[in-house]
Amino acid sequence: MIAAARTLAQAALVLASTWSLATLVIPALWVLPTVCTMAITGVVLVILRRLIRAALVPTLVAAVVAALFLHGWYTVDLAAIPGVPDGQTIAYLRTHVESAVAHIQVVLPPIMDHQGVGLLVSSGATLAFLLAELVGVGSRAPVWSMVPVLALWTIPVVLDARVSTGVLVATGVAFLSVLATSAAPEGTRTAPTIPQIPEHVGAPGPVRTRSTAWWPGLVGTSAACVALTLIAGPSILHIPNPIRIHTPAELGVADSTRLQLGLDLRDDLVRSQEETVISYTGSTPEQLGPLHAYTLTDFDGSSWDRTSEAVTESVDVDDQILWPTDTAGGQARTITITVQDLRQDRLLLPGEPRSVRVPDGTEYLPRADELVVDRAQPGNPLEYQVTTYPRDLDPDRLRGLDPRAQESDPSWLAVPDTGYSDDIGAMAREIVGDANAETGYDEALALQNYLRDPDEFTYTESVTAVRTTDAVWDFLDDRRGYCVQFATTMVILARSLDLPARLAIGYLPGEATDDGGEIGSHSAHAWPQILFPEVGWVRFEPTPQQQTGTSPDWAPEEDSAEEPDQPDEPDEEPDETSEPDEDPEPTDTATETEDADVSERSTTGGPELAVVALVLLVSLAAALSLWLRRRERMGATGLEPAWAHVVQRLRRAGVRVRPDSTPRTLAAAGVELTSDAGGAALRSLAHAVEEYRYRAGAAEPERQEIARWVRDIEHGLRRGRGHPDD
Repeated sequence: MIAAARTLAQAALVLASTWSLATLVIPALWVLPTVCTMAITGVVLVILRRLIRAALVPTLVAAVVAALFLHGWYTVDLAAIPGVPDGQTIAYLRTHVESAVAHIQVVLPPIMDHQGVGLLVSSGATLAFLLAELVGVGSRAPVWSMVPVLALWTIPVVLDARVSTGVLVATGVAFLSVLATSAAPEGTRTAPTIPQIPEHVGAPGPVRTRSTAWWPGLVGTSAACVALTLIAGPSILHIPNPIRIHTPAELGVADSTRLQLGLDLRDDLVRSQEETVISYTGSTPEQLGPLHAYTLTDFDGSSWDRTSEAVTESVDVDDQILWPTDTAGGQARTITITVQDLRQDRLLLPGEPRSVRVPDGTEYLPRADELVVDRAQPGNPLEYQVTTYPRDLDPDRLRGLDPRAQESDPSWLAVPDTGYSDDIGAMAREIVGDANAETGYDEALALQNYLRDPDEFTYTESVTAVRTTDAVWDFLDDRRGYCVQFATTMVILARSLDLPARLAIGYLPGEATDDGGEIGSHSAHAWPQILFPEVGWVRFEPTPQQQTGTSPDWAPEEDSAEEPDQPDEPDEEPDETSEPDEDPEPTDTATETEDADVSERSTTGGPELAVVALVLLVSLAAALSLWLRRRERMGATGLEPAWAHVVQRLRRAGVRVRPDSTPRTLAAAGVELTSDAGGAALRSLAHAVEEYRYRAGAAEPERQEIARWVRDIEHGLRRGRGHPDD
C-alpha cells in the first residue's frame, strides 16, 4: 500500500536523523521506546488516513496515542493502572523531565545514565515524525517534510558533535524514499477517451503530468547520492567551523561534572523525592562526619580519571587500622553502617583512621583510601561495622605542619595544562595574599573561605554550559555550581600553591535519629582533601553552608560570627510596623536571588536561542510557501494555476492523467469521485478552461469564482462517493 510506504519512509527519515544524536546520548536510552512509539503511531496514522480525509485529525489522534504510550513506558512500575495517567504519574514525569533538563545542562556528552534524557529524545523524535508525516503525507508536501526533521539536526550542528558518514547516507536515502513514495501513482482509474478536438478549433494546451516510470530515476539518483556521500562525506565532516571557540566536541567524551564515578552526585541531588540510602548506629552525624566512597587525583581540566586508582595494589582488611599513613588515633568508636542499595563497588568510609568488619572478598586500596567490595547482588541492604580512631585536629596544630615539607606523589600536585593554569595560579596567589596567609594551613583555609563566600559564589545544581577547555576556569568565571565544582576548584587552586590535594566523593552524614543517623540521596557530596605531615589527609569544605552546614572545627569560617549582627541596624528603624516589615525582607531577597539566577541563565542561552531562531525562520518560510500554494490552488493567481492544482488533486484521487487528456475528459472521470456540488464545480472549471484556451478573446472568470470552484472540488473529493485505492 502506497500510504503505508509513505509513512514508513517518513519514519525511516526521522530515525536516521535521530541517530545523529548518538554521540550526545547513547542509543540504549532511547532507541527501543522511540521505535515502538513510532511503530504504533505509524499504524494509527495509516488506518486513519484511509478513513479520514482531513489532514490534521489523524495527526492529533496519533499524538494522543504516542503520549499515552510513552507515559505508560516510563511509568509502568508506578501507575496504578499501566498506561492510564493519574496525578502521581504526571507529577513523576514532570520531575523526571525537569531533572533531565538540568542533567543536560551539567553533563558533557555522551549522556549514559539518565532515563529522563531518553524520554526527551524519544518525545522529540516522535514529535518530529508526527509533523513530518503531517506535512509529507497528510498535506502532500514531501519536500517540506524535511523541515521538522531539521530540528533534530540542529542539535549536533550547534554542538559541533561528530556525525558518522553512515548516518548521513542513511538520512539521504530515507529522504529519497520519501520523495519516491510520494511520486508513486495512487490508483489506476483511467479517464474515458473522447475524440480529439478538430485542428481548426485550436490545439489543446499542454497538460504536465508526472511520469509513472519513476523507479529508474530513483535508483540512479540514489546511487549517485550514495557515491557522492561516501566520497565527499568524510571531507565535509572535517571542514572547520569558523565561529567555533570551544565546544563539547573539542572536549571529547569528557564529563567535567559527572566524573565517571558510577555514583552520579547530581542525579541524587535533584531527585524530587529524597530516598534514604544509608543508615547507621553508634554515632551522631557530628561525630561521624562525611563518608567517602572514592578519592580522585588525576584531573585533565575537564574530567577526573580513576585509572590510576583502579590499578592500586590492595591489602587485607583484617585486624589492622586502615589509613593511608601511620597515624595514631584517639578513642575508638564502633559504628554499624547499613547501605540500602549499594550502587557502586566501594563501601563508604569515614574520614578518620578506622578498622572494619566487612563481607568476604573485600579489599582495601591504601593509596586511594577505598574499600572495594565484591558486590554480586545489587538491590539488597548490606551491613558492615567500622571502628574509628578520631585524630586530634585543631587549627593550631595544623598551622604548625607544612604540607610542602613532605614527600608527595606528583599526581597530588599536578595542574592540567589547559592554557589557563597560569591564570588559575595567579588567582590562587591573589586569594591567599588578600588573606595574609603565612602557612600552608592558612592558605588552604583562605581558599576554602573564599569559595564558601555567598557574596562571591552561588550554589546551584543548574550550572551553565562549558565554554572553555578548563572546567575550573569556567567556574571561577561563572561562579555558579554545586559541590563538584567547588571541590574541584579548591583542589586545583591548592595544587597551584604546591599543596598536595585530591577529591573525595561520597555523602554528608545526614540527619540524626534516636540511635544514630540516616543519609538521604540529597546528601551526595564531594569535598577536597589536603595532605598534612603526621596527620594525613584533612578535609576542607568550600561548598557553601546552605548545602553542607558549618565547616569543620579545624577549618572555621572567620567571618561567620559577624554575619548575624549586620541586619541589626535596619531592623531597629521600622519598629512601628515590625510585623509587616519582617516578611518583605526574605521575600525581596528571594526575589532578587531568583531574578539574578534568571538573568544569569538568560545570558548563557546563546546556542539555545540560535536554535529556536533558526527553527522559527524555517517554520516561517514553510508557512509562507504553504500560504502561496494555497493562494495558487484557490485561484488567486489565475485560471491555469488553479486548473493545474485541480489536475494534481484528481491524479492523487485516482484519476489517470495522460498526455492527451483534456479538461473535459478529466472532469468526466473526476465527477465519479466527488460529491454533486464538487462535480458541478469541476465541470464549470473545466468548461472555463476550455473556453479560455480554445475560444479567441475569451476572458478568465472572476478570481473569487475560480477560488469557489476549487474549494468545492477539494471539499467534494474529500467527501466524495468513494475513497481512492491506496
